[in-house]
Amino acid sequence: MEFLTTQIGKLPLGIWLSVIIIGLIAGSNLIFQGISVFNWRLALKLRVQEHAPDDPDLVNRVHMVMEWGHAIADFVSFIVIVPLSIFFTIQGNYWGFVLSTFLYLFFFYVGILLIAQRFGLVKFGLKSSFKEYIRVIVIYCIVFVVLSIVGAISLWSNTEYFAF
Repeated sequence: MEFLTTQIGKLPLGIWLSVIIIGLIAGSNLIFQGISVFNWRLALKLRVQEHAPDDPDLVNRVHMVMEWGHAIADFVSFIVIVPLSIFFTIQGNYWGFVLSTFLYLFFFYVGILLIAQRFGLVKFGLKSSFKEYIRVIVIYCIVFVVLSIVGAISLWSNTEYFAF
């Protein structure tokens, strides 16, 4: 991963990638979860949420309430953590490394959690097939799991940038 230490302007390539990936994942998550908190119907229209509060399926309604709780937690915590992570990472501060690492571990965990939940719905007989979840599983895998791994590798390839 030597190429990730290549200096491009003020920052090494890996730091640029890390900041961009955090900005993309966390920024879009912040925006979409914010929409979900304040206007669930709009979130449904934008297809950033899966189920309506008046869905005839009880499992979907329960899942919707749980997702709404996640939306609030994401929105409130990301308002603080994401800007600090990006600012301190660009500054080469130790806290940028810590917060960015935390976000990548969190995104990886969330991706695995969300994928496992969809599999669990079928495995435990609450849903009959994966058909309605295929698109969601692919998105979670790419956006959360793969990008968090790439971002973490980019960040950790440049530990000397943080001078600790």
